[in-house]
Amino acid sequence: IRLHVSFSNYTSISMPSENIENPYLTRDYSNSPLKRYKRLGSKNYRHIYPPTNVLHVSNISHDMTINDVKDLFTKVARVAVEKVENLRDIKGQVFVVMKSLTEAIYGIMVCVIDFL
Repeated sequence: IRLHVSFSNYTSISMPSENIENPYLTRDYSNSPLKRYKRLGSKNYRHIYPPTNVLHVSNISHDMTINDVKDLFTKVARVAVEKVENLRDIKGQVFVVMKSLTEAIYGIMVCVIDFL
């Protein structure tokens, strides 16, 4: 399965007029308090970091070994993996250390797009 992106011809969204039959199909959430990173002191805001060469991969089958994860990135994405570590003995989650930030980004793109 591949991910295909199609860009719209429209650069903005026009809000519907008040007298439309179903005005709830289009809503403006730009001032909503529900946005995750809106408040500067929120817990979620503290977890935003710049990209790095270490990937946290989760939702892995419990049958997969560390070598299976390494093979996934080296064979499918064709990127160099330095190390794969279990995440504190939690099954289904690992850290994958790539040689560079560029390879980490490419590895994510290829593996995620190929397996969506």
